[in-house]
Amino acid sequence: MRVDALIPARAGSRRLPGKHLLPLGGRPLLDWTLLAARAAGIFRRITLSTDDPALRERGLELGLDPFPLRPARLATDVSRSADVLAHYLEWLPSAGLELPDWVMLLQPTSPFRGAERIREACGLAEERGGDVVSLGPVGKPLEWCRELRDGRARAWSCPEPAPAWRLNGAIYLTRVERFRADGCLLPAEPLALLMEDWESVDIDTPLDWLQAMGVANGRNPASEAA
Repeated sequence: MRVDALIPARAGSRRLPGKHLLPLGGRPLLDWTLLAARAAGIFRRITLSTDDPALRERGLELGLDPFPLRPARLATDVSRSADVLAHYLEWLPSAGLELPDWVMLLQPTSPFRGAERIREACGLAEERGGDVVSLGPVGKPLEWCRELRDGRARAWSCPEPAPAWRLNGAIYLTRVERFRADGCLLPAEPLALLMEDWESVDIDTPLDWLQAMGVANGRNPASEAA
């Protein structure tokens, strides 16, 4: 099972500018994911896809494989992760490198996804033969949800009360052969890797950052990586 890690980190962030290099628990946010990927010990290559020279330099300092700066067309607010992955897969043959069997997308905005979760995702894919996505708990009972109609809060027409899970953005493990055939980051029903609420913190806004700082209190990237 040949697996590459691809870490997408574009420079632009309107809601939290410069977030990838902001200090969290004593190290830049980016470091948490880079160190966890390296500590997992399962990747053929670990590559950072970015349009920011400062981020690229940080990745090289931590021993990541070199990769050209991402073109501007893939670094906008509406750029798709699937297009970033396609760009990486197109580059590999041009650099004389073989395609992997799988690529795991690891977003730096999910700092508390540790090496063990990364290995768990690969184990799940190997055991059951399917793409994998990580999920975190919604956190509130579905019975609390309401539909807004004509200015009134009506009971949500949920088929049945059940535990709900959300995409937490921490892990996307994609089979390359399937991706090249349909261009979708994940199939309609990927295998689910369930994660705890604190592991599922996804940093996009200043409020998210405050939550992450609370989780990071007493933690550090080195301990979380293992």
